[in-house]
Amino acid sequence: GSSAFWDVLGVLREEEIIVTFSMGNSGSGGGGCDTSNSPGDSELVISVGASDSASALAGFSSRGPGIDIPGVARQQPFVDGPGVAVISSFSGSDTQYASASGTSMSCPHVSGYIAQLLGHDATLTIADVETVIIGNSAQALPAPAGPVTSCAGVSYTEYPNFFYGWGSIRVCQALAALGASC
Repeated sequence: GSSAFWDVLGVLREEEIIVTFSMGNSGSGGGGCDTSNSPGDSELVISVGASDSASALAGFSSRGPGIDIPGVARQQPFVDGPGVAVISSFSGSDTQYASASGTSMSCPHVSGYIAQLLGHDATLTIADVETVIIGNSAQALPAPAGPVTSCAGVSYTEYPNFFYGWGSIRVCQALAALGASC
């Protein structure tokens, strides 16, 4: 991982500005621990992995652990979001759409999820948002594709882990925990 963003990310966090970053698409072949990319490999951000419509980890989704920043734990990704076969706008025209896959598709889902939480309660801090995500993410998720089912001695069945982080986002469940509805 690169330390190029650490100072900026630290200031943003101190100012209670929530930053999300994609973990990257370096987990090809369903293997590969330590494949997270900077700055998504930093705990100074909410890092996002990708899963499919069945909440199974996408084979390309990068895995942790994250980088060692003095005084910061190495847990990445933080959470997973939909990132396989996502319909999105496309650069061909103002009205063109296409199906795309990647953590660059899942990260906007998680950012939108966080925006909904803040839309319900704008006083939530970064720690509050992280607590809501942790307490309302789906766990007991499918085994990751490929032969690797643990990274740094942590199995995908333990939470948090280096495949799914705290789990797969559940927007309606999180909003309900805040007293809102979907």
